[in-house]
Amino acid sequence: MLLLVTIPAGSRIAIRFCRIHNTLRVTPAMAAGVTNHIWTIEELFASA
Repeated sequence: MLLLVTIPAGSRIAIRFCRIHNTLRVTPAMAAGVTNHIWTIEELFASA
């Protein structure tokens, strides 16, 4: 997780794919139709 905090682009990607937005109740990537599930950090690193 420290790696994502130190790399601004990595943290933006984690927020879009791994973190549920309070108002939307889904991740921003799910709301945009980019993915259909909440990604884990492991999935995020595997796709890089």
